[in-house]
Amino acid sequence: MQPDDSSSNEDPTPTRNSWCGQPAQLTYAGFSEPATDEQGRLTVAVAIRNATQLIDFFTHHFRDAVEGPQIPCHAITELLAHLRGYSEKHQEKFIAVGLPEGLVQKCPGLCSQLWQDLDSLPLVLKYKDHSRQPNEQGNLSIFASWKEKTADEQADSMARKCLRSFGVGHMIHNQIHFNGMVDVDRSFCIRFAEVQGYQRTVSPELWTLVQRLAKDLAERKVKIAFFSMTCQGKPDVHTRHALLRLCHVLGVDIRWYVPKPRPNILQLIRKMEDLMEGLAGPEVYLDTDDQLQIMEFAYENARRYWLEENGPLRSREQGGADVVVVDSPPLLTLAHLAKQHDPHRPVVFENRLHAPPDVLRQHSTLPQAIAWRFVQTKLEHVDTLVTTLPRELAPSIMPEANVGYISPSIDQLDGLNKPMVAADMTFYGQELNSLCRTFGTPVVHYPRALIKAVTDTEQYILSLSQLRPGDGTLALLDAYAAFCTISLTDDPMLLLPKLLICHHGPANRSQSSPQYDCIVSHVQSKMKRFASRICIVQISPQDQMWNTLLSNARVVVQLSLCQGIPEVLLWAMQKQKPVVTTGPGGSFFAAHEELKERMFLVDDGANMTDAVAQRLYGLFSTEKSTGEHATSSARQDLPERFTTVGNAACWLFLASCLSRETAFRLNGEDVATLARQVGSTL
Repeated sequence: MQPDDSSSNEDPTPTRNSWCGQPAQLTYAGFSEPATDEQGRLTVAVAIRNATQLIDFFTHHFRDAVEGPQIPCHAITELLAHLRGYSEKHQEKFIAVGLPEGLVQKCPGLCSQLWQDLDSLPLVLKYKDHSRQPNEQGNLSIFASWKEKTADEQADSMARKCLRSFGVGHMIHNQIHFNGMVDVDRSFCIRFAEVQGYQRTVSPELWTLVQRLAKDLAERKVKIAFFSMTCQGKPDVHTRHALLRLCHVLGVDIRWYVPKPRPNILQLIRKMEDLMEGLAGPEVYLDTDDQLQIMEFAYENARRYWLEENGPLRSREQGGADVVVVDSPPLLTLAHLAKQHDPHRPVVFENRLHAPPDVLRQHSTLPQAIAWRFVQTKLEHVDTLVTTLPRELAPSIMPEANVGYISPSIDQLDGLNKPMVAADMTFYGQELNSLCRTFGTPVVHYPRALIKAVTDTEQYILSLSQLRPGDGTLALLDAYAAFCTISLTDDPMLLLPKLLICHHGPANRSQSSPQYDCIVSHVQSKMKRFASRICIVQISPQDQMWNTLLSNARVVVQLSLCQGIPEVLLWAMQKQKPVVTTGPGGSFFAAHEELKERMFLVDDGANMTDAVAQRLYGLFSTEKSTGEHATSSARQDLPERFTTVGNAACWLFLASCLSRETAFRLNGEDVATLARQVGSTL
């Protein structure tokens, strides 16, 4: 086989599920309230809009359904099947569906079915029995005039309100309130996750514990405030969104705040994080002026927003939060302010940044040590430190008595992890290839019959790059070249897979541009022979695109120790994908043999390139690939500590213990284990 046999951007064998076709048109639907027609049949009106105009309207009759408190499940299934058929017939993709709350109350499970079966986000709008006031958001509520509308008007109104909630790339608008509070899921009007769905992801024992902790916090009216640098852009951010969704349905008062962005400060903060993780050059320092700017940034946001009347950093007697959690080192100044206004209020710092455990013992003039000492000076106002890092990767910056460990987690119900049908995956695959053509990179011919045997498809190796120094992308490129060379020599009949390197952020921004240019230059100058098999593309922010790529990948390679690696590995292992990673990456899951079965560890050293190449050859070689590929499509339930419910159990347990104002120490223990041991007695 010639290594450049896939240089064409056209699919030589187009099929119904080919990723090289054109993506379906994007549409939004709206449903009316259910009503009874002249024949006594229960009906609902459906309006369909694209970005500019109404394109269709029809009335659906629920078979064997009559006016009553609930619409039968089989009737809902018929409606969704009708919408799926309509979508396939007209080559349209329903991005979201607007629903009046009256319909949702009559159709339990409708929201989760729309999300799971149609891959459409349900936007549920409440009815308010009064005229709209100037300060009320019309796109998140329906008012007294709603009852006067006919069914077709109601449906079209729902479609228009739904459409206005989405922006470029058919992504839901990220809303931040004036005080920096993150408006998760449009004030929780997006309802794709229901309490029964979360309950099914864990054991009855853990679910009972979470309910007990949530009830305790709700009855005592405990308020929890999280402070982060951003609400988007990193894999770990999904953990926070999922936590707030679950806490909302459990009735826990938990709020999430981010500072108002200042472009000149964002670059400084990225420099600080790179220094802390040892990714910056030896000539880069966090000098005194940098430190003062970072402190002033946090203080100014607190003064303008979080120390105002009823602000989260005010004292508890003045409406402030009962427990404060800071999860970004640049915002640790907030810990001091929280203690100034309420000296006995518990403050928690969550650290996700890697560093050698003895980083503070390094020479005082080393840039990494200077950055961590700056952070340590802020920790004197922190009561408890929790970290998602294993002990061997967590820097020793607080006494062990004040430190606890929380496992990384992923959500089982969101777009990154939910099961998807072939038609929806085809849509996101086609969107990927549209992006590939835009950026001038080779497309992925999936599925593509390479020879007459229909079982042969074009496979690919998947990696997520953060376009940061030390993210392992250059090492992966060299390993891929070595793997291809070995394969062409030792097994000429082996169908070489492509290498798909994805990244989320734009490649032309100042922080990522040098790394992106280095990657592209490396491919063009040192890997010309295999350049047509390497796709480097900025993927859509839609979670389902990454889900699609991961679901159909043959192997996942993640050599980075940058932020977010645990989530990448968990995503892959949940889908039973073989994962090639470094020893430190595997240390996140060292205690879980069931996860390590799909993990192939390589040493993070001089011979890493050869080790990765050999691992890839072993996974793709003719004599091994058949059996291993057959099992890779099976879905595996993760240990429940890695789920959203398991993560919530840890945070609710911490909030319950710390808010009681009694002496509480984690003593270097695993928080999930403590929650099971102690939580039932609270």
